[in-house]
Amino acid sequence: MFDEPIELINGQVKAFEEERVKKKRELIKSVYEEIVPDEIREYARLCSIYNPKWENATFKEKAIRDEISTFLDEVEKDIATINGMESDAIEKALSMYKDNLDLSSALSYINNFERQKQEILLREQERRRKEEEERVRREERERILAEQRAKEAQEAAIGQKELEKEEALRMAEKEKAREIEQAKTEAAQEVIESFIPDSDDDTELYEYRISLSADAKEKLEMYMDSVGIEWEMM
Repeated sequence: MFDEPIELINGQVKAFEEERVKKKRELIKSVYEEIVPDEIREYARLCSIYNPKWENATFKEKAIRDEISTFLDEVEKDIATINGMESDAIEKALSMYKDNLDLSSALSYINNFERQKQEILLREQERRRKEEEERVRREERERILAEQRAKEAQEAAIGQKELEKEEALRMAEKEKAREIEQAKTEAAQEVIESFIPDSDDDTELYEYRISLSADAKEKLEMYMDSVGIEWEMM
């Protein structure tokens, strides 16, 4: 007899409590939409900041507003802090912050990103420095090689000119010797011709007694033959 009224009362209390919680949730949602700007909601989603104690009957609307406002202020400060980092990783850090609302994780990501970026820049600077040093060494080697080739070409040109000069001197000496020899030959020929008697002149018989060696005798006979003198050894 007592169980049925008790169960009825418990059911009514439960239904009343469920209705009260439902209305409280609607109030919480209304307060959230009222005080949280649209541009911040992607960072401060209701599901992320929701506190179950707000549903308690003793937790008044003003307290809910205060807690949401306080949380909202923290979120805005965190976003401002991230944006103030002046890094290329801000967009990714904000995306991370949207997921977990953890400022320290977002800042750690930015710091790691900047550290890695600095390391990459240093490696790139070192690579460029080495490339520049290699370029300078390569240009120096090419310059020395070019100078060496130019020197060799100059020496070869000088050597060629010296050879040409020596060849010209040899040719000149040879030509001079030929001219001298020709002049001697012509002079000797003139001397010989001057001793050749004119065939048109009357001839007479002359006798000479000459003391000669055998060699001189042979040369004299050859000479008289060459100039057309008729002779007879007595």
